[in-house]
Amino acid sequence: MRRLGVDGHILTGKHQGSNVWLVNVIAHAAKRDPNTVYVVYSFDPETAKQILNGPNIEHRALPFRAAIPRLLFYWPYAMLVHGLDALLTQYVAPPLALRPQIVVVHDVLFETNPEFFPPIMRWRLRLLVRMSVASAFAVIAPSNYSEDKIASLRHPSSAHHGSSLRRSSTHPWRMPPTRIGTRSSVRPFCRSYRA
Repeated sequence: MRRLGVDGHILTGKHQGSNVWLVNVIAHAAKRDPNTVYVVYSFDPETAKQILNGPNIEHRALPFRAAIPRLLFYWPYAMLVHGLDALLTQYVAPPLALRPQIVVVHDVLFETNPEFFPPIMRWRLRLLVRMSVASAFAVIAPSNYSEDKIASLRHPSSAHHGSSLRRSSTHPWRMPPTRIGTRSSVRPFCRSYRA
């Protein structure tokens, strides 16, 4: 069985669109793909189990609340020790990936509306999200609106031509097409699920 690690640190936090999306997508994917074990990592696995459960959903505790040790140390460790075939994160992925990564970018408000973010956070997100997307095996934008916003940032004329992230293989926010399908065990994870 394939094992997909899911960064669910947002599952038991404040209610927001990204955790609703994650719950719906993982619940749907787990039903559709019984040959994959979805290993969900959260700060409170017992509560997360009540929110998201199924025969092929496994819950594990995240030992670090701080993002830096989680990204730099825990995820590479978990990929090896827990036998993950791939890791799904939101916005930011570990820079030292030992397995393919799937990055979900819900929006790019830090680019389109920088006034909503303190300067340090804005620059941190710009750097880390771009790096994560560049190194990802697959990138998921949960809506056509987000896809188009991401595409218009890199190719301003594409917003008027209906070009989107998933259709634009030369788009800098998307990995090169040669990286798709290089690991057949990961291909089933690379579907654009919509909540």
